[in-house]
Amino acid sequence: MPPAAILPLDPAIPLIDVLRAAPPGEPCGVWITAGTPDPSGGCVRWGGGGTLIVSSDLGALLRIVNAVLVRHGEEVMALSSTVLALTRMLEVMSGPAPPARVALHGSPEEILSAWAAEGRRVTGSRVRYGR
Repeated sequence: MPPAAILPLDPAIPLIDVLRAAPPGEPCGVWITAGTPDPSGGCVRWGGGGTLIVSSDLGALLRIVNAVLVRHGEEVMALSSTVLALTRMLEVMSGPAPPARVALHGSPEEILSAWAAEGRRVTGSRVRYGR
């Protein structure tokens, strides 16, 4: 079961913690906070025989690697891309009420389009990962 809150890696996390969590010998995604400078140019090869593909776009990482390094609290962990994809939720805001959470089995655009066709008011939305 994935953790309750799946977040991108904070730039303050030491690189050694990232390397320790990476599965050896295979490409692995590293989900970073949007706007974090990436001095690697997006790809890092390391002594463990693996390649780290660094991006703030988790959706893109899920399509190209089997595992992605994410953060749960202060812990860095590698989670299966399949598990992460199954935890995608769309939060839809429609006024002062708490956001509605919808499991994503299609694209966010498809869901929002269906809501618009039903006449539902949407004031904002975002994709979240976890329960």
